[in-house]
Amino acid sequence: SINKTLQILADQIAKEMLAYNNILKILEQTSNQIFLNKVKLVNAQKKVEQLKAKSIRLQKLKKQIEKTQKTLFLIIDGLGYWFLQEYLLSNLKINFLKGCFCLIPSITAVNKPSLLSGKLPSEVTSDYAKLAQELKALVSNDSSETISTFAKKEFKCGVYFVNSFDDILHKPYAYNILMQELQAKLMHIFDEISQLKDMCIVITADHGFTLLPNKKENLLKLENLEGEVSHSRVVKLSRNVKIDNQSWIKTDKYLPANYCIARGYKYIESFPKGATHGGVTPEEIVVPVIV
Repeated sequence: SINKTLQILADQIAKEMLAYNNILKILEQTSNQIFLNKVKLVNAQKKVEQLKAKSIRLQKLKKQIEKTQKTLFLIIDGLGYWFLQEYLLSNLKINFLKGCFCLIPSITAVNKPSLLSGKLPSEVTSDYAKLAQELKALVSNDSSETISTFAKKEFKCGVYFVNSFDDILHKPYAYNILMQELQAKLMHIFDEISQLKDMCIVITADHGFTLLPNKKENLLKLENLEGEVSHSRVVKLSRNVKIDNQSWIKTDKYLPANYCIARGYKYIESFPKGATHGGVTPEEIVVPVIV
């Protein structure tokens, strides 16, 4: 069942996250600013561990939706819970804010279809754009039009994808510039939605992001692994192999294929140029749900 599968996921995530309190302090301790938010998140470890693993299903918000004539689902690709907490605007009317685990690996191809369908990835046969259309929703994205323009259209339920946030994540910017660009993008989104009236707005994400320490000992080679590498963090295996190396997390519990994820802050084959995701660190797998 989906509940049993998600409990297995919760147990796996809890096991992986237990090490962060000590490992982060010992191995990743640095004056570099990229770890400041990680330390803040680790200090809130107990709160994170108390989060209940669940699929973020649109159906769970059915009662809230039925009370309104118009509902806008805003799916911001790559928006992590910790980053949102840091820059949440005070002038927004928030009725509900919760951090939830995304599915692992923390990549779009795995999470967006489940986000829209309420099903496990192994049960989903369509991509997320088709699934949005199956929900009888009006669908758009930030490469086609602004949120304000889309919100003026007639719909009972609208789904709007903000893909440009994730685009910024993967730019080869210095840390300070990257944070400024991401903050500016988020502020612009909040500015637009703060002007919308007479509708329910649900904001969530498919995954978060992290920044990795550029250390030679964190480099992982594929060796006998064959498959597609995503964001230097995860490999979608083209053939099933036995993994004995403790630097890898292998999972196929609810997935249509076998995946190998780089454990901790390790990276695969080459160092990512910007921020990244796909792993099981807190900042990659904890995403917000806001109403």
